[in-house]
Amino acid sequence: MYTASKERYTQMEYKRCGDSGLMLPKVSLGLWHNFGDTANYENMRKLCFTAFDNGITQFDLANNYGPEPGSAEKNFGRILKEDLGVYRDELIITTKAGYDMWEGPYGNWGSRKYLLASLEQSLKRMGLEYVDIFYHHRMDPETPLEETMGALASAVQSGKAIYVGLSNYDGPTLEKAAAILKELHCPFVINQNRYSIFDRTVEKNGLKDMAGKLKKGLITFSPLAQGQLTDRYLHGIPEDSRIRTDGRFLKESTLDEHRMDQIRKLNDLAAQRGEKLADMALGWLLHHNEVTSVLIGASKPQQILDNVKAVSCAPFTEEELKKLEKASDEWNICSEKTGRIWKLFLNDDEYNDTEGENDLIPYRQYLMQRWIIINRSQYKGADRHKLVKLLMLKKITDEVFNEVVRELTGRSSGVIDDLTKKLERRLNRIMGEVLYEGKKVPAYKILTMNSSKTTPTLLTRENCRFFDLLLRKDDEESFSEFVKRVEGDNPSEFDDFPVKCLVEKGIKSLAKNKHLKYSDEMIQGCLSRIFSNDVSGERTVESMEKALEYLLETIEYYKTAYLHNLDHNKEIYREITGCLLDCQYVIFNLGNELQGK
Repeated sequence: MYTASKERYTQMEYKRCGDSGLMLPKVSLGLWHNFGDTANYENMRKLCFTAFDNGITQFDLANNYGPEPGSAEKNFGRILKEDLGVYRDELIITTKAGYDMWEGPYGNWGSRKYLLASLEQSLKRMGLEYVDIFYHHRMDPETPLEETMGALASAVQSGKAIYVGLSNYDGPTLEKAAAILKELHCPFVINQNRYSIFDRTVEKNGLKDMAGKLKKGLITFSPLAQGQLTDRYLHGIPEDSRIRTDGRFLKESTLDEHRMDQIRKLNDLAAQRGEKLADMALGWLLHHNEVTSVLIGASKPQQILDNVKAVSCAPFTEEELKKLEKASDEWNICSEKTGRIWKLFLNDDEYNDTEGENDLIPYRQYLMQRWIIINRSQYKGADRHKLVKLLMLKKITDEVFNEVVRELTGRSSGVIDDLTKKLERRLNRIMGEVLYEGKKVPAYKILTMNSSKTTPTLLTRENCRFFDLLLRKDDEESFSEFVKRVEGDNPSEFDDFPVKCLVEKGIKSLAKNKHLKYSDEMIQGCLSRIFSNDVSGERTVESMEKALEYLLETIEYYKTAYLHNLDHNKEIYREITGCLLDCQYVIFNLGNELQGK
């Protein structure tokens, strides 16, 4: 049975959360990583004990933390039941809802139904009667702000939350939300946003200034840029690091030479101050008056012990602050100016992404570009000079990707994540199960994997066009009609051929994964099948001539519809010609056969 250290409040410093009565530790423990079902339970216990023994009283969760979603809350609930529960009144336990959690229209975003249902589920998983802070996890552009804020107020009124908070909001929306919550007499005390030396979005979108103006607390997540602002990767990538063991958010490709040079410079500056890089990075955040607490993640107890030292970080000189500013600017405006992402943004039809494996476009970046192009009416203008610099990156890491999405769309990157899930479901409806490494798996599982299973699929011209077809089908009715066309339920419709051809090309392109074996059964739009009815139905010369005429009309269609992409045309022409020759052969033989009768 765990017994907390009697010295737990001697080292930690606590800061008032805005102008509320709530005091929070300057360092808090986030359970985003290392508390899912893939992590070791005994290590989870040690992390929690080490944190509480050193004065960390706040434990931050969300409904979707895992993997799998909900597992972090479940595992933390077990720790509460077995060990920490006796100290419940000394703990600040927080959770959130706002991201995709369950299927259907009520498991995402910011509706009253979703938020209150999610809170009930979170309480059950943790075995609690209430949480100390309940957050809305991200802005919802569709749900009225009054409804979302009203749901937060109801959570407090029902006794299931003591305070409420907002996460991933910007300054203008924060101001509106705060006014509504004030009118509802709801104790809104804190904002939670990403903030680090490498990501200063809160300074640019007005969130930080507005939090200070309204006297609301600010707690920062990813303060160490997922381990980049530590000495963890200075000498290579450890096998037990987040990159190796998780790989969902921090990719090996992020640590390119440019980024490593920045990290080394910052590490040298920290050494000059007699500190570790992580201590300096956390201390830099805490020196801002608006920041109440920093949320750390940890895979080992020692990391917590090291991070707690940040509360006694030495003050920064003006010269040191200037160096930190410079490092931040160098990151946000990268020197790699390939321009390929930007070109995709400007050009609706250019997909010259087959130059080589290292030059292809990662899946989420592609979705961002296509979402903007297809939804131009929803695209909110931004500083184009700044956007050009941000988009002119060969590789966009999560931090910059999120910023670009917010700037271009006025929304959080969650809109792209939602689009990803939608496309995955639709792909699965078209393809069903496919053969992957000797096993049948849902098609969507190969959509976001390459052969390493750790990074997004890299897109080619053909599957870009295929996904565009899916993207444009926004409602279920139009998508159902699309599936019928793909499956050949309306063979007489002239447009069936171009649609099916693009689907086939897209699926074949996806299937080039070296582990994936595709067959006619999984390629719903295969050309040979498209014309099978025409060449094997009513076996008459007239029917064959009709099929031949249809093929010739199709070629004429491509001559006018796809003149902008001659290479793509050539490939299609070759396939059409093959079918044409096959039909000619069938007609010739059938004619001879009929004449013989």
